Amino acid sequence: MAVNRQPVSHLNHKDVVALVKAAGNSVQFDILPAGKQQQQKQPQVGDPLDAAEASTRALVQAVHQQTQRAAEEQQKAAARLKELKATERRQRLFDEKCERLDEKIDASLLAWEQKEKDVEQLLQKALAVANYAEMKEYEKYMQKVELKAKDDLDRRQLKPRPAEAELGPELTASLRAKEYELELALLAEEISTVRCSELQKLERKATERKATENASQAEKEQKIMQAREQDLQQLKERQARMERILAEAEAEKAEEARRLREQKRLRGEEHQKKMEERAMLRARLAQEKRDEAQRREEEEARKRQTQEQEASWQRKEQQRLAELSARRKEEEAEERRRQGAAVLFGGGMLKRSAPPPTSASKDVHPMIAAMAAQREKEEADTRM
Repeated sequence: MAVNRQPVSHLNHKDVVALVKAAGNSVQFDILPAGKQQQQKQPQVGDPLDAAEASTRALVQAVHQQTQRAAEEQQKAAARLKELKATERRQRLFDEKCERLDEKIDASLLAWEQKEKDVEQLLQKALAVANYAEMKEYEKYMQKVELKAKDDLDRRQLKPRPAEAELGPELTASLRAKEYELELALLAEEISTVRCSELQKLERKATERKATENASQAEKEQKIMQAREQDLQQLKERQARMERILAEAEAEKAEEARRLREQKRLRGEEHQKKMEERAMLRARLAQEKRDEAQRREEEEARKRQTQEQEASWQRKEQQRLAELSARRKEEEAEERRRQGAAVLFGGGMLKRSAPPPTSASKDVHPMIAAMAAQREKEEADTRM
């Protein structure tokens, strides 16, 4: 193998690296034939073949990597140089276009200044012959013209326009700003031109009008007097109409106030009536509650009285039954004594007819029956 036509098989690694560095950016590698390599190789005692091959491969790899890095650096430098040249070309083109636009802007501004001087002169002439209404009409017309021109310019600016490929987006934006300045200057020049034209028309029209006015001054004065009298008559009619309208408005206002007072009075009476009805309802409910409470108290009193009467009757009944039981026991004892005496004295039993059983113990007490009937009647009344 040879580097820049110099065999490196007999060199060590450091010598080969130094040889490559000394070659600079241009390195040439050659593969020599085996016979020629043996002829050019100097004998080295004790130098094995494997070590030489490994050293050669390492050298080739190192040289190949350095070559790649050098090629990449050259490509980057070429790209930077190309970009720099393109930037210089775009800047030069941008400067040329800006210079042309500045020349047009200066020319337009110069023409605008001259037009403004002409406008000032024509305005003085027009003011000398035109009246207030004509000047007012002229100003309104020029305002409309300026507004329309500015709206058209704004609409044109709002339309999207692609960036110029030769300049790029940033320089294109700056160039658009310059173009906008030129359009503003041209717009001012056009408006000044329109002002000159309109002032000339206004001067001619006002001059003709003034000549006509001077020729028919008497007729004009008469027309003015007639118009004034008509205005006065219309003013009187308007005043009378306004007075009539004000009188009607006052009458309507008074009627509305009366109607509102009447509505307020009716609402007050209705409210008072509702309050009285509510008070009567509350009083009736309170009276009903009191009556109900009193009825319940009376019912409770009747119940207690009935209970007391029942308890009294039960006590009396128990006492009567006790007396009856005692009397029966006495009669039975007396009967047994008689029977015993009959057995002793006659051998026969004396029979005594027992009194027929009374149904007093089975029948209900009349007072209890009356109280039960009274209770059933009250319950019926309560259910109704």
